[in-house]
Amino acid sequence: MAYTTMKKLIANQNIKYKNGAVDADSYKMWKNSTMNKLDVFLTCDRITQTQYEELLVLLLDV
Repeated sequence: MAYTTMKKLIANQNIKYKNGAVDADSYKMWKNSTMNKLDVFLTCDRITQTQYEELLVLLLDV
């Protein structure tokens, strides 16, 4: 469930950024927060290493 939810959240935030609804600084702050959450999910075995890596690839380089 954590994987599916995070995948949707990342996709939605990426769309907002690409449409200009979110600026680069806001996206960077959100990205850092999201990466911290993914680290916790991985540590607590809520997602697998493979899922973790798949989600990291979805995050944009801004």
